[in-house]
Amino acid sequence: WEPYPKPSFDLLTDLLFETDRSHEAPGLWRQVIDLAPEKPDAWIRYASVLFRLERKDDARTALEEALEKTSGDLLIKRYLAPLLAAAGEYERAMDYYEDFLDRYSDHAETLLEYARTLSAAGRQHEVADALRKALESNPDQHVKAHAQAWLFELENPKRVEAMKLAAEKVERGDVAGAAEDLERLVEWMPEYWKAWAFLANLYNRLGRHTDAEGAAQHTLNLYPGSEPTYLDLANSLIGQGRDGDADDLLSQLENHGLASVPLLLTHAMVKKRLGRQDQARSIAAAIREAVGPGNSEVERVLAEIEGR
Repeated sequence: WEPYPKPSFDLLTDLLFETDRSHEAPGLWRQVIDLAPEKPDAWIRYASVLFRLERKDDARTALEEALEKTSGDLLIKRYLAPLLAAAGEYERAMDYYEDFLDRYSDHAETLLEYARTLSAAGRQHEVADALRKALESNPDQHVKAHAQAWLFELENPKRVEAMKLAAEKVERGDVAGAAEDLERLVEWMPEYWKAWAFLANLYNRLGRHTDAEGAAQHTLNLYPGSEPTYLDLANSLIGQGRDGDADDLLSQLENHGLASVPLLLTHAMVKKRLGRQDQARSIAAAIREAVGPGNSEVERVLAEIEGR
């Protein structure tokens, strides 16, 4: 029996989840808590396991108990705050965020969550300041992209309205007109990833695949987490006859855990185009197992991939 903090327990937890024994993980961490109830990180690990098991109410209950046992530890408040916000308890959530930010004023991810809670609570006039602080706090690319885009939308409502008008043109079938409007808009918003992602998609629709590749790459430089943009990037490569490059891209994405049904379908089609039918069918089988019966559009594409 290892002394706290039991360094092997994190590995054991992952192993339990990987071997369909995830139901044993809460009991594992409960034993740790019983030995060291004053340690906040043990409570947080316990709550995170419950959350992974989609036992959100139990996770919240655990953190509420932890708050008492750890004398109101700031880290416990930090993890409890988003659960409170999700339950609509905005005032208490904001209090906990503010307690944490009083000590850690430059924690960018917390500032972004705090901004979302302020917005949900109707305190819109405070959102922009929280976003600016997040951007000043050396955020990672994910937080930076979302904070930057949201702040842009707050400060430039007319340009955001122009984006909506472009979307309405697409709905009316005027894809070329929407692309022209967006081309003018992005000159004024080079760091607004949502506009560039939209433009990449429109370029592919218009058969302008080289332009689509450039717009998609720009989007992903701003926000590497834009999964639909990876699909547009893959389609831009396919449109240029660069199936091998598309195959490499989609393989890399799968290796990094990006494996949505649209990406997998595209990858299977690319494998088929490259003459790798066995690999295409293997991907198709995995999609069918994940999606199940009843999705006629997916079934149509799978039948094409499998040659039926």
